[in-house]
Amino acid sequence: MSTRNAIVIFLAAVVPLAALAWAFYFWVPDDAYISFQYARSLGEGDGLVFNPDERVEGFSNPLWTLLLALIARFGREIAVWAPLLSCAAAFLLLAVFLALLSRAYPAAESIVERDRSLVLGVMTFVLGAFFPLAFYATSGLETAPYTLCLAVGALLLLRSGPSATGGNAYSSLAFFLAAALLRPEGIGFLLITIVFLFLRAGRPTGKLLAAAFIALFAYMTALSIRYEYFGAILPNTYYAKSPATLHYLEPLRRGLTYVSRFLVRSGVVVLLIFALVIPQDRRRRFTWCYLWSLAAYQLLFIVISGADVLRFDRFAVPLVPWIYALAAMGFLGFLDGADRRGRRFAGRAILSAAALVVAANLFQAASARSQLCYHDWMHGGAHRAIGRLLGELVPPGAQIATNEIGAVRYYSRRPVIDMLGLTDKTIASIRYRSFQEYGEASSEWSVHAVTQYLLDRRPECILLPSNQELELDDRSRYKPALHPLWFSLLASPALEDRYRPVLYARIHPSKYFYVFLRDDVHFPPAHFSIPGGECLRVQRLDE
Repeated sequence: MSTRNAIVIFLAAVVPLAALAWAFYFWVPDDAYISFQYARSLGEGDGLVFNPDERVEGFSNPLWTLLLALIARFGREIAVWAPLLSCAAAFLLLAVFLALLSRAYPAAESIVERDRSLVLGVMTFVLGAFFPLAFYATSGLETAPYTLCLAVGALLLLRSGPSATGGNAYSSLAFFLAAALLRPEGIGFLLITIVFLFLRAGRPTGKLLAAAFIALFAYMTALSIRYEYFGAILPNTYYAKSPATLHYLEPLRRGLTYVSRFLVRSGVVVLLIFALVIPQDRRRRFTWCYLWSLAAYQLLFIVISGADVLRFDRFAVPLVPWIYALAAMGFLGFLDGADRRGRRFAGRAILSAAALVVAANLFQAASARSQLCYHDWMHGGAHRAIGRLLGELVPPGAQIATNEIGAVRYYSRRPVIDMLGLTDKTIASIRYRSFQEYGEASSEWSVHAVTQYLLDRRPECILLPSNQELELDDRSRYKPALHPLWFSLLASPALEDRYRPVLYARIHPSKYFYVFLRDDVHFPPAHFSIPGGECLRVQRLDE
């Protein structure tokens, strides 16, 4: 492909990605602020901690967090730079993906260059219009950088040549190592790539063995450092979230449902038909097997992990480039050796499939806008406003117990107790035991245990969410409507005896925050409001 064609294709693909990313540029999930806080603590010299002197690994993206810590170290605002970096990674992914397509199915004399450019251009454009990629491009999460590292690593492997040695092969391992340090499941991609490098080489040469050993040794070294610092191999988030277990099929059901809904909702199921076409050429068949191994591993991870709590298919972002690349190989396979009539038919099939996928993603984007996703429970914007408010309301050093912790901790600069246990080992162990014994993290036993633990900690402030406006004089009637933990705290006699409700903030008709202060904590008489119109109403409850 000529440089001119490549530039035109890239710029065309940038248009839908930029438009969709701009439409959701304000959506930074609360989970991102958890990493922001760890990074800020490290950058300011307090160590890799969420709360002072608490070594708990409440994040699952160590390399991304360390990168953000460098930003804090240089005095820059993480909440500004993290979305910019993740967005830049999403745009770079388009260029790398186009190069990956060119390498996966090199030019052939039997395929007219115009037809080949059409396939590569259409599939790159479809990736640019992939709504979840655009949605998470400005999230400040590691999703786009992680996917970029995987794509660069795969491209370098395909460029390594038949001997699988040299700079491309070793650089491929370096990028997959980076991916393994960006996300826990990234280690699987590294192992798959090592296997395929050996298969491509035919026999394990000394240099290749040494490169694989260095990559794995570096990963194990990072694990040992993490264990030394946090006292655990696995992140605390593994225990706080419902983990996979052989005793219950619920995570498997959720994972399969997640994959099925994604394939249908995004229209990607249409491209699977072409992705299953096996190339006849041996070299291309190697590429096909490699890409399918990467896709199958990501699918397996989604199913075993039981899907994701964040909306709009975040876990599908690292999957789609492989499916799209395989579909492009299938399209080019149809064109290879086809007559004029066959090429015309294949061209129409490509454009029809692409149009369907793009339409599905645009419809999903339009639906997201109409659903006011910036008021989603996982959106950090509302929590950002609440965090600023609590920074004025709660005395320095006082603890806040809350359900969504990232932006509240980041903007209030107050220690936070996480009700879900992401940054609290005790609550995480309770939830993990509950899931193993009862099949759910929020069993009756675990809800009681977490409630008792939180109240025994006696935080100065409890920030209690609700999906409706509450009449606090009669709390028992809200049991069917509220999350079990929220209701358990609300109805606890200890909360009523030791704490007083001082205000609530209405984000929208189905999202409220109620602020309870301990009786010995002074509540300033000044009127509080949240700037920027991020909450529709803030009202005192003690007036």
